[in-house]
Amino acid sequence: MILVTSRRAQALISALVMLSLLLIPAAVAKANGAPVRVALAYQPPYSNAGPQDATGRVEIAFDDGEVHGEFEGLLPEEGAQYGLWLYNTKSEEILALTTFQADPSGVTPVDVVFEESIPDEGWDLVVVTIEDDPDASPDPDARWSIVG
Repeated sequence: MILVTSRRAQALISALVMLSLLLIPAAVAKANGAPVRVALAYQPPYSNAGPQDATGRVEIAFDDGEVHGEFEGLLPEEGAQYGLWLYNTKSEEILALTTFQADPSGVTPVDVVFEESIPDEGWDLVVVTIEDDPDASPDPDARWSIVG
């Protein structure tokens, strides 16, 4: 056990403890329609396809049934589109949110409003996949790009 005797050292330790508490990710409440914000990036072992420098930000309002996002660095590909999914890593359940084409400018906005709320099934991962276009399968492709 370390004994800290000076007031200055005690104040420094207190400040460091408070700072570390601020850096711990807080659980985002979904009550009253508060949106969940997720940052996405290329993250092995989940990510296995697409540009490794691509990123994204997604905001999901479960109660309101809204998804808003912006993706940077996803490349348009002939015969391909991107899929946006919610994934529960424990149950391996997945929910399709939308598909979209990457904007050639490099920045792709995505806005989806559902008629009903988005069910909360313990989703703990947002996934962008690369899908065939047209895509006959309702399941996600094995090519996972960015996740968060």
